[in-house]
Amino acid sequence: MAVLVRCVVAFSLAAWVWGTMEGAAAEYVVDGENPAASDSNPGTGELPLKTIQRAAERVGPGDTVWVMAGAYKGRVTFTEGRSGADGKPIRFVARPRHAVTMQGFDTTCCNHLRIEGFVITPDEGEDRPGNIGIRIASDHVEVLDNVFVKNRWLAVAGRSYAADGFSKASGARVAFNRIEQCGAGVYISGRQWRVERNEITRMVASMRGADCDYTRVFGVGHIVRDNRFHGSTRTEIGKSHIDGLQYYNVNKDYGCDIRYERNVIFDCGQGVFVGNGKDSLNETRRWTFLENIISHTPGSDVAGSKGISAVRVSEVSALYNTIVDKGLFGISIHYCSDSTILGNICSQLSGSGYDGADLERLTNDYNLLHEARKPRLATPGEHDAVGVDPMFVDAANRNFRLKPGSPAIGAGPQGRTLGALPWPNVYYVDCRHPGADDEGFGYPGWPFRTVKAALDVVRAGETIVLRDGTYRECIAPQVDGIVLRAAEGEAVTVTGADLVTGWQRDGDGWSAPLAAAPKAVLRDGQPLGDFRYDAKAARLRVTGFDPRMCDVEVPTRNHAVDLSGVRDVAVTGLQTAHTLGEPVVGPKSGD
Repeated sequence: MAVLVRCVVAFSLAAWVWGTMEGAAAEYVVDGENPAASDSNPGTGELPLKTIQRAAERVGPGDTVWVMAGAYKGRVTFTEGRSGADGKPIRFVARPRHAVTMQGFDTTCCNHLRIEGFVITPDEGEDRPGNIGIRIASDHVEVLDNVFVKNRWLAVAGRSYAADGFSKASGARVAFNRIEQCGAGVYISGRQWRVERNEITRMVASMRGADCDYTRVFGVGHIVRDNRFHGSTRTEIGKSHIDGLQYYNVNKDYGCDIRYERNVIFDCGQGVFVGNGKDSLNETRRWTFLENIISHTPGSDVAGSKGISAVRVSEVSALYNTIVDKGLFGISIHYCSDSTILGNICSQLSGSGYDGADLERLTNDYNLLHEARKPRLATPGEHDAVGVDPMFVDAANRNFRLKPGSPAIGAGPQGRTLGALPWPNVYYVDCRHPGADDEGFGYPGWPFRTVKAALDVVRAGETIVLRDGTYRECIAPQVDGIVLRAAEGEAVTVTGADLVTGWQRDGDGWSAPLAAAPKAVLRDGQPLGDFRYDAKAARLRVTGFDPRMCDVEVPTRNHAVDLSGVRDVAVTGLQTAHTLGEPVVGPKSGD
């Protein structure tokens, strides 16, 4: 017998105001597998469009295109007049995420655009130069939470293979994407891109034998941070060269004001290479490499070369990086001026820890060099430690955290610890990062996926940092004297509710499998007034809306945070929601 349940949860006035004020924006549904789909339809759930391209010909500022599961042919392009606006981006959203396969987007003519949740891969026979997974050739484009697979040319790029050269796009954000078995990862150009919290793995032999670099960076004012680059093998890349980052001057598209920070870079030739021709000295400047972990992974057959290498670049800063087993050199800077090498750990190198030639105004100090020849051509700094073991926990398995008593702890200026990882340990958890892994070590670029994994290793005096997102677990520390906090400026919600998935049409509504009758049902975080639970069929049934285009949740856990049995645990910046009982932590905020 079906049971009618009514939900009792406080309604958010702010959400109601937003919904009424923003109601003018249009929504289009593309559902190629629906028998009623046609490009002459209005694009509703009942009468959807058949192709994504047709939706791209209709959209305007603030509009959303919901693309339903299936495989879609062709690449999406835009014409003049189809841009979004500041605060009103055009959104293309795959539902469910990663259930839509398509060939890609060329964003030319469409500013303020967001593309999220797609699997982008070329058709057989369509994998040729110019077929970039997403070509960013307009301003303020966001590429979020997509999967790029087997694009033998480029996954995401601000340039094309054609003679038009580099895009001048500004304000792009490329985040939470997984790029796998592609000819190259992200090629950045233009101005002020943010490329963050992506996973790029298992590069393959690029078309025409070009390099298989994880990233290339051209232009001005970019930030590349918290990414995980790994998993490439000589078997898959063939004779192609592979770097974590490669820059070279071309078409006078100089690289200036670039920050490359907190990335994890494994399985590559050079972690970072920034090089200029003789005529470009001082045109390329102000590159900062901060708190990166660079390692030629033991067992990889990709030969390592240098950790950080810069040639004819001014104002290079290599600060607090951990570079292990990179082959020839840890840090190599030649023909540069006004540069700084400070606070790095360079270990297990077959060549020098750092070297420099023809340098002007070099600052180098507070570096720890282990199992490498003494610094060559650059004078050691007063506080450099040469031939000193940093005491990694387990370098052979890529755990580059420091053991208690490490000489790197507190050895930097103002008592800062050397290398990329602070002391006492800080563990990062990131439920949105595609490279997050509970088998890892909680680095910013290689974080834990669940808070539980961090709780299993944290010790008194240490900190767990949660990146923005929704965590669907009960946080229950077992150790006294730790800190749990949200990353600065980021919104973290720990919820007692789980998503309901697997929706199918059911008469005049929709139904999905659910093991037990829910006490409440939420639609995009707000209470759903009426719903039905069919106990015999073990299915939840809703009417009046399409649940594929929103998040439907049911509370399943009594608490979001449980601090019973522990003392002196500081919880700050976390918001709790949708529990079956009041969280033990007390108020809704963890502050």
